[in-house]
Amino acid sequence: HFLSVYFFFAMAEFFGVMGTDDDEDEDMEVPPDVTLMRPFHVQLVQESWHRLLEEDRIAEAFYRRFLENNPSMAKLFGPRMDVMPQAFTYMLAFVIDDMHSPMEKVIPDLIKLGRRHRLYKVELAHFTLFRDAFLQTLEAEGVTDPDLIEAWAAAMDFITACM
Repeated sequence: HFLSVYFFFAMAEFFGVMGTDDDEDEDMEVPPDVTLMRPFHVQLVQESWHRLLEEDRIAEAFYRRFLENNPSMAKLFGPRMDVMPQAFTYMLAFVIDDMHSPMEKVIPDLIKLGRRHRLYKVELAHFTLFRDAFLQTLEAEGVTDPDLIEAWAAAMDFITACM
């Protein structure tokens, strides 16, 4: 458990998500296209994510699909690719756990994460590719409940709009 917590904070620091005192001066306005998730969707995502993402298998399948669908994106990951599935799982867990209070924690951290991604040359259009590959992966991994797919689509829309 200690290593998991340590890894989470190391990944958060690596990706520039955890706030620092320097971040206090930054403008953290909510992006205009952010739509907060409906409580029903938050509940479905929070109830299902442990089951879906507790194994790195889903995250690994997601990254495989993302790069199969978008081979030119591989250059954006460089040598960090081997840690991306676990980092994605930890970061998604962080976001999902706090979805009940998005304005206080989640939105500012996602804005910072988006800024960090832009340093790596990630463009807005890439977030849509990311979202689509994630939803395709869920369906390929057996998620067939339309409400659950809709909830995860809302979660991905929320996350990508904040970034």
